[in-house]
Amino acid sequence: MLNKKFRCGLTDAYDLTVTTNNSYNDISKKLEVGGELYGWRYATILEAEYFLNELGGYHTDKFGIYKTYYNGWSAMNNGLFNNVGSIWGDTYCSLNNCQSGSGYSDVIMGDSHQGSTKQYQAVAKLYDLFSNSNTVSEDYIDLGYSRGYLYQLDQKSMTTGSALVRDVIPVSVPEPVTIWLMLASIFGVLITKNKLIF
Repeated sequence: MLNKKFRCGLTDAYDLTVTTNNSYNDISKKLEVGGELYGWRYATILEAEYFLNELGGYHTDKFGIYKTYYNGWSAMNNGLFNNVGSIWGDTYCSLNNCQSGSGYSDVIMGDSHQGSTKQYQAVAKLYDLFSNSNTVSEDYIDLGYSRGYLYQLDQKSMTTGSALVRDVIPVSVPEPVTIWLMLASIFGVLITKNKLIF
């Protein structure tokens, strides 16, 4: 399962299609120590915004002023779901055998909202369904900023995946190698210095 990911900066993102038909509670159990997804965690809406930016999305206007285009229909992001669907996952097309990027993905996010009696999870809607005439010039990208799309903790769907991420630890040079290189340099300088003296 761990090969179902893509890297974005110093974070890996898990393929949405692998986590479909699992509720927030189902996935949370798999994230625990000893679970099959241990080491992963739910992504926040802000992290998902970063992913969409990396995949070609826009969250600023042409003047660079922050103005989210991730809260509904947007001509600025027309075609974005083609990238999202083919890289992060198209849950609709995964289920219905259509071309990835021409469907949609509903995505359970890590951000929660407390209702009067229950906790709910934010759900992002990433949409470019080929049968909808609006998607010719616009994609529907809503990362769940509002409380318009919420799931109960045990709610699941065949077209809803979970936004999971894992931080990547940068590779560094091991200490013994660094020390060896430093000692080799000093030794080389001493040998060179001794040759010059004699």
